Amino acid sequence: MSKFKIDNIKPLLNDEFLNLGIYLHIVHATTVPPHLVLSINGKVFSLSTKGPSLDGNMEQTLRFLKAKKVKTLFVKLKLPLLVTPTDLLEKIRLITSAYPRVDIGVATCLTPIKDFCSDVYATNTNDVQLIFDLLPKLSDQELVEEIFHLHLEKDLTEGALLMDKYSVFEVNECIYSSYELKRA
Repeated sequence: MSKFKIDNIKPLLNDEFLNLGIYLHIVHATTVPPHLVLSINGKVFSLSTKGPSLDGNMEQTLRFLKAKKVKTLFVKLKLPLLVTPTDLLEKIRLITSAYPRVDIGVATCLTPIKDFCSDVYATNTNDVQLIFDLLPKLSDQELVEEIFHLHLEKDLTEGALLMDKYSVFEVNECIYSSYELKRA
């Protein structure tokens, strides 16, 4: 399995940082596939097989991640110019709620994040299917400010994480398995 390298990862020393700004969360960062979440000023947004989750609480999310020792990356994105935090929150609410749930061939947890980056940062996401496609585009646009980690001390080498690359097929398999578990 090939690897995707994420550099310059720092430990999350102060949780308060996460309440200010835009963060792309890579939850279960060493699992194939990870779960992707976006937060804006402490409000957490995600899409799962259960449907959209809007305006989640960052403190509650962090308590869960810490209690369960979930390996997570927090990618801080630059704030766009001439857009208010209120506008950003309205935009991500609208984008995330446009999808009824994660479903094969329809949407993944990356879909609302991809739409947000396209809309807010004018990132070309036409060929983005996985986080490995999106992160280099955000870096090329110089939108990534910092990357923090939680519970990844043993997985980092000189501040870098080598993530296993996965395929759309593996994402779809995970979605299918999730629906199968619900039926059982």
